[in-house]
Amino acid sequence: MPSFKARVFSKRGKELCLKKQFFEALQYFDKALRLYPHYVNVWNYKGIALCELEKFEEAIDCFDKALELKPKYTQAWNNKGLTLIELNKIEESINCFNKILDYKPMDINACNNKGKAFAKLAKFEEALNCFETALKITNQYSTIWKNKSKTLLQKNKTHRAAEYLNISKKVRYNNVDALINKGEILCELGRFEEGLKCIDNALKMKPDDFILSKKKEDWKSQFLKLEQTIR
Repeated sequence: MPSFKARVFSKRGKELCLKKQFFEALQYFDKALRLYPHYVNVWNYKGIALCELEKFEEAIDCFDKALELKPKYTQAWNNKGLTLIELNKIEESINCFNKILDYKPMDINACNNKGKAFAKLAKFEEALNCFETALKITNQYSTIWKNKSKTLLQKNKTHRAAEYLNISKKVRYNNVDALINKGEILCELGRFEEGLKCIDNALKMKPDDFILSKKKEDWKSQFLKLEQTIR
């Protein structure tokens, strides 16, 4: 069992992660691990912090250490899979998501992330099958509808993509990422005005977000170019 001091260091590291102070968080995770090298959760959190700093290879080492200590630790498998996608090791990432599904066949995140990985390999049918499986578990997960719609767009099945986008409207979009994803699909469908409304709603939640403001300007520029072309 980790000592009280190790737990304090771990808690402080997590708090710093929430504040996006990842470099500082790593120092506390390292302190906790020096006191208790078998601290599984801390290896996982250290990996997450390294990912945020784009130190993906080092992050993989941390997730592997967590999995060595706890082979059925699905969070670490998921984080390792997502990190492998960042390294463009897509086949390896799919193996990670399969590991999770071996232990937890109804894991929505694993189904969804496996679908995204297949889409990156342009294996669209396999990707759609993963999203279908996830939607059988729950149809109230807006991210899955979004991913399914985007995959259909990649297959040039615009009408079906629009159909799934309409279904996704019934799912509550209550976070910035979901609104941006919805807006991206609308823009890909040429529905820029609706897409801009999504990003406006996102900016109401994060009014000082420079990246969101820049994205809005980019979408407006695409919209104006489209209008000029039509004229």
